[in-house]
Amino acid sequence: MFEMLKELKNLIQPKLQETIKDQTNESVDELKKIDGILTEIGKTSGLTAKQLEALGSASFETASKYGAKAADYLTKIQEMYKSGYKNAKEMAELSLLMENIGGFDSDLTKDYITASDAAYQYSGNVENLTALLDSQKQVTEQNSISMAELLNATKESAGQLAEIGIQEDEMTALFGTGLASTGESGETVGRAINSIIMSLQKLKGETGFEGEIIDENSLSKAETRCNSLGIELTGVEDGVTKLRNPIQILKELAAAYNSLPDDSAQKAGILSDIGGDGGSGVLDGILSNWGLYEKMLSDYGNADGLTMEGAMKSTDNWQDSLNRLSNTWTATVGNIADSNVFTPVINIANSFLEIINKITSTIGSLPSLGLGAGLFAGLKNVGKTQKLFDLPICP
Repeated sequence: MFEMLKELKNLIQPKLQETIKDQTNESVDELKKIDGILTEIGKTSGLTAKQLEALGSASFETASKYGAKAADYLTKIQEMYKSGYKNAKEMAELSLLMENIGGFDSDLTKDYITASDAAYQYSGNVENLTALLDSQKQVTEQNSISMAELLNATKESAGQLAEIGIQEDEMTALFGTGLASTGESGETVGRAINSIIMSLQKLKGETGFEGEIIDENSLSKAETRCNSLGIELTGVEDGVTKLRNPIQILKELAAAYNSLPDDSAQKAGILSDIGGDGGSGVLDGILSNWGLYEKMLSDYGNADGLTMEGAMKSTDNWQDSLNRLSNTWTATVGNIADSNVFTPVINIANSFLEIINKITSTIGSLPSLGLGAGLFAGLKNVGKTQKLFDLPICP
């Protein structure tokens, strides 16, 4: 037992000392990085030095909640301030939340948040943005759709669809149906739906597909095709001719489309005249699966708190745990760097090695006692002769 304890001490002591040294050096580098980020935040945020200090201190706990590093969280705050958000801390935390639920990269989360916020004029309202995220997550989970692709579709086309009057639930169900029925990417589905809605709303412009433009001729084809099916793009409301709701038009188109034989020329004409080259496949997927669209519309609701619940489950992994440990160590180094307690803190980490020294010394000096008595005496001596903070650092 005596030899085993000596071997344990010799094995652990150098490794522990090296680990403490490396971890401390990394923490000092991280603190320098954090200081630089806080300096940049101060240039754009208008925060006082005291507020910046408080922000830096709080960043460790907030980042750890999502398994991220404090510097990454502060970088997001810096980006949100640059984007003009006064509630940059809350917006940055939402970005961390999103990254956590699906492993999304930081560029996607930032673009999604800013695009959705601008499209539906949330003005940085985190509750509204979280509600949108919750509902979209609900749709993906209920229908086995990639959340990342739904976010990409939203980022790509939310602005134009919102401007036309498409609501969040309608947008999500359109994107979801297009994704589920075609297997296309979120960007492709988003552009295709934009193109389809433009044709139904008589809007000219580029579709987002290379070389494809909606002009007067293509708009005329789309309207003529709809009229041939008994579907009008305009209607009279209060004596004024107005464009009809595009979702209602799509619903009527779906009924007409699904009543036609699969190989009919008229069915192919609907796809080419309204969907165009880039959007015809997505249009076929949506019209052929209108029941799925209506299901997703229903799935959109009743999802309060789903994102946060998923985020908390996602933090239980090695990398997030290591990030939390790093935050704790860095915060500790930052707290004690300018104080006179740094040596005692390290002593606490090394003290158990000194206890082993005491035990082995006692055992060696009491050969006539049994092993149990020797250990007991050793432990008693350790407790009586020195406090942990008085122990020297292991050489």
